[in-house]
Amino acid sequence: MSTPNWLAIAVVLFFTFLGPTTAFQCGNDTLLLLSNVDDIERNLTGCTSWLGDIKIAYDWNGPFSLPNITNITGYFTTETYRGKSYDLKSSSLTSITAVDLESVDGLIFEDAPLLSTINITRLKHVNSFRILLDSDLVPNTDVTLIISSLLNASSIRMAGNFPFVDFPKLETVEGSMEMTNNRSFIGYDGFYPVITSTSMAINMPSLYHARSIQIAGNITDILMPSLATMSRSDGYYIWLEYDRKQLEISLTGEPLAVSFPSLRNVTNIDLSGALSSPLSRAESIELSGNVTDYNIDSLTSLDRLSIITPGRVDCEPATAVWTRIHPPSNKTSEYTSNQPSEYTGRYLCADFRKLVPEKSKKPFPAIPVGLTVGIGIPVWLFFIFALWHSRKQKKKAEEIAKIPPPDYDAEMAARSAGGGEVLPGYEPRRSQGSEGQPGSVIELIDMTRPSPHPPGYEAATGGGSTVVPDAAGAGDVDAGRVAGGDGPGSGVGS
Repeated sequence: MSTPNWLAIAVVLFFTFLGPTTAFQCGNDTLLLLSNVDDIERNLTGCTSWLGDIKIAYDWNGPFSLPNITNITGYFTTETYRGKSYDLKSSSLTSITAVDLESVDGLIFEDAPLLSTINITRLKHVNSFRILLDSDLVPNTDVTLIISSLLNASSIRMAGNFPFVDFPKLETVEGSMEMTNNRSFIGYDGFYPVITSTSMAINMPSLYHARSIQIAGNITDILMPSLATMSRSDGYYIWLEYDRKQLEISLTGEPLAVSFPSLRNVTNIDLSGALSSPLSRAESIELSGNVTDYNIDSLTSLDRLSIITPGRVDCEPATAVWTRIHPPSNKTSEYTSNQPSEYTGRYLCADFRKLVPEKSKKPFPAIPVGLTVGIGIPVWLFFIFALWHSRKQKKKAEEIAKIPPPDYDAEMAARSAGGGEVLPGYEPRRSQGSEGQPGSVIELIDMTRPSPHPPGYEAATGGGSTVVPDAAGAGDVDAGRVAGGDGPGSGVGS
């Protein structure tokens, strides 16, 4: 073999091994509508990831295969006939195979009544998962579902002829999960039988958590041994949404024994139809919301029971069942009769008739209250007025205190110059004169202190005028003179 042949073989082998190991992203947030195989080869050759949506056209004929695509950022869907202007016809799509697909935002297959196989064996993550294959024109055939690697989904809704629904690795469904072969649950109003002839068996051995589950129709088996909790992922229980049931099973066909051995947290259960035996074993049951009636007489094993309601509920049936399952010991609970001490805190029934007894209402003291209000209003108004007046006076005093006094020297100089305020003239004191004549001016020159002796003491002791020295001891002072005279007055000083 020549050298060019070896080179050609090497190039072929290189690209052969490079193809499946190299990721190529195609698309640009666009919708890719595929009507035939040529569309796939022209748009997806060499691509491993598609940015956008991929839709199988309604006029696709035969099996559909999507090779090498591992991730679709948008939805992988089938085109429906709804809203089409052309004549309605049944889709000829018979199978969907996408064995390399591992992740997709939404998986929605609708209006494909001839679809018999869905093989997406490597799919692990999906948000919206919806398969509604029935058509108003043709009822769908039995569908073989092969989705064996699915781990989690935001919501699952399936309606159609699925003999066996097997999700062996599915662990969580954050939203609701609905599975039925009863067309009435999806609003079917056509002329085909509401209940399909094909029965459905459900196998989910790893499912641990779901927000809500609804199963209806001709069901032959329900296997969910690991299902433990049913609540919202953000911590709020579904009972806050009073219009929705958390676990609803409505069966037709042969009687079926339903068992959820690990379920410990569920608040709203509705079991009806062909049940061969009622619920007998549970780890924990919580009933909350507007609970008006309940029946748990079939229980034979229960570790925890809680009934909480904002209204009134009869707790006697619950207490009787709890006492039967857990016979009372010598000690009893403070709140619930016949509750064994070793199970204190595991049983609670909010019977408000016993825990919060109603008290008789006393007549409202209208007269004392009216009198108090009548007196209190004037007192309150007076208090407000006094407070306002006090603040007003205080503010006025503060304003006056801020006015500076006049300058003394400047004021005296102004008055000396004839300006400023004119002071009244000085009028000396005069003695009492005769009629029509003013008295003489009195001059205050007698600075002697008054005698400490009573009147007449001087005359009795010698008629002299005793001079009392002043506090400074400045000597003797004459008893007094009348202004204008030079002679000594009466009395002798020494």
